[in-house]
Amino acid sequence: MDVVEEPYKQYEIREGIVFLLELSEAIYTPIKQLDGQSQIGEILNCINDLLSEMVMTFPNNGVGIYLYNCENTGLKYAKNSGLNKIFSLNDLNSLNMKLLINMLQDDFDESRPLKSRFPPAKTVQDNLHTVLKTVLREFQRKPQYNRKKLFWFTNNDKPYINDKLKDSLRTMVSDFEDNYIHVSPLFLDTFTDELQERAKPFDASLYHNIFLNTNYLRSANTGDDDDFTVSSKKADVLWLNTTVSSQIRDSIFRLKEVKRVQFSCNLILSDGPGIGGKLGCSVKGYTLYNHEQIRQFKKVSTESGEIKIAHNDTKQVKSGSSEEIKVGDSEEKIVVYKGFPVKDASVMPNGVPNEKVLLLNPEVSEYIKSYAFDHVPSAYDDQKTNDMGDEVVVEDGDANAQIEFSNAPYLKLLCFRNVKKFQPYFNMKPPIFVAADLNDGLGGSNEGGYANSFTTFKTLFQSCVRLKKYAILFGCPKKNSKPDLYALYPTNLTKVDTSKTPDGFLLFNLPWLSEIRSLPDHVLTDEHLISKHESIEPQQLVDLYGALVDKFEPWASYEPSKLSNPTLHYFYKTIKHEALQLDIETEDPSLKANDWSVRRLLEMREKIEADSEVQEILRVLSKILREVELKGALKRAAEQNNVSAKKPRAAPISEAAVITMWQNNTWDNVRVDQLREFMGRYDAIKRATKKADMIANITEYLESRKRE
Repeated sequence: MDVVEEPYKQYEIREGIVFLLELSEAIYTPIKQLDGQSQIGEILNCINDLLSEMVMTFPNNGVGIYLYNCENTGLKYAKNSGLNKIFSLNDLNSLNMKLLINMLQDDFDESRPLKSRFPPAKTVQDNLHTVLKTVLREFQRKPQYNRKKLFWFTNNDKPYINDKLKDSLRTMVSDFEDNYIHVSPLFLDTFTDELQERAKPFDASLYHNIFLNTNYLRSANTGDDDDFTVSSKKADVLWLNTTVSSQIRDSIFRLKEVKRVQFSCNLILSDGPGIGGKLGCSVKGYTLYNHEQIRQFKKVSTESGEIKIAHNDTKQVKSGSSEEIKVGDSEEKIVVYKGFPVKDASVMPNGVPNEKVLLLNPEVSEYIKSYAFDHVPSAYDDQKTNDMGDEVVVEDGDANAQIEFSNAPYLKLLCFRNVKKFQPYFNMKPPIFVAADLNDGLGGSNEGGYANSFTTFKTLFQSCVRLKKYAILFGCPKKNSKPDLYALYPTNLTKVDTSKTPDGFLLFNLPWLSEIRSLPDHVLTDEHLISKHESIEPQQLVDLYGALVDKFEPWASYEPSKLSNPTLHYFYKTIKHEALQLDIETEDPSLKANDWSVRRLLEMREKIEADSEVQEILRVLSKILREVELKGALKRAAEQNNVSAKKPRAAPISEAAVITMWQNNTWDNVRVDQLREFMGRYDAIKRATKKADMIANITEYLESRKRE
């Protein structure tokens, strides 16, 4: 029976996100923290900005906005349910985006405020069960979304009035969990005074009853016990806090955060035989920061008045001709091998070794790829059994015991070092955050994992923090990666904001000997910038720079999550205006209007220009620096005169002498001034300042003349 292989299917994450807002007088009240804007206005504006970014980065996601406790019930909804919508759950599209933009614009112009469009109910409606049931049905109608989220905004601490509805609401929330829908309630703050200085206390006890025994409550609970029948006061502390109005944007924009797993492998702490062997844990590596780039443009053709996507086609041709090579053709079977360029000393035209290509057959290529880094050598397989075929048992403490090799992917512990010896500049790539694999390696790229990975990982982290140690690792975190050295550095070694710095390890890619590059000689001297001896610069200059530095106030805090890339921001804003047919002439394309850091710089410049003390410091600094520059120029001129007096100018060299040196590769006796004079005779020779670059440019020029 023939086995039919299924085609490769890529698993694509498609999120369905629903925003559920409860209308009330408080949500329409202007808030001072929001510059006079209401909470519902802030929420809808944030959703609008979120859609503008998601339509470019996550175009296959779906979004819906629903309102409840409305005076007017929307069509197709249960009568008197108080449920309405701005637009239902559907894929991101320009129609819904334009609908939301026009609605916000009407509210801004006061031509049709949001409150008049969606007035809140005058009487309390105890029908939350019906609302949630309808929203759940909306999710169930969209099976194309494999990841579903409900963001529930309310400032009402009484979700039900009739106690008989408590059990039905709890069942309804459990139904959301059964359908793998993550519910995130966001409780908005309200104020008891007109000045909005005192926030109204939020009683979370009723919501605690609704979310009882749910995964959301378990994940938010900071205690280790499983007893969730706690008092309402304790529940408030554990998991429920009101969202301050100014934090609404941060809460909504967390949706665009992308979690990207770089690798999943085993961290082998010990693979030797006997006691202590086979110890390790399964880990995952996550990207902390990555460059976000503009999506690549597609080439299109406007042939016959229609826009069609144009595709590029490549061909393999023989060297020196335009004849196409058809690899694997039935008539002429051609196999492509890999070749390595080498110097052939047997062929030396004009005394220069000729470069040839060394053919690497499949056996040699496989030998190079499989060299004992990732795979068990065949010789080691033979040593595992004796001549009778019985398995050889290695005793503990055997000096001849061999360490088993591991199949990629893996990371293997080599040693521990003191964190004081860690050099941050020994870093080849951006660091990767490493955390424990809660699935113990199941379902990852590795063939198996370690049990109790989280416990092992946690103990390792705590020990490294307590002892101030970091680990040196060796291995291949991905199947197709080459073996490398890594430093596993623990986070939170000092007192920092633990809410923003997660507990775990940072994986640094360490350099090999061949990857180290040299620096200029003047940088490597002991007296480069900071000398142990007395400074040679005028003390007045040092004092003036110190006073100038004190005048520049540093940023109070640096939050990357609040600073968007101005290039990407302006690009996608332009695309949005084009897609929605909005007027773009009113947009300011200047860097000041789109880049927060430039605005900060301009503000600092204006402050400096208005400060007379700073202006005086800059004037004196300029005067002293001009004097230092003048002394340096005079010193250099004197040194050049001394050199010229000691070393006479060399005679020009002829073209024949240069050709001879080029053919024999004998450039040692020629001087830089002679090469410079020779290069000045020919405009085709590229200019250079170093001797090696001069020789290379002259060689390139002579070779081009030879080809002609």
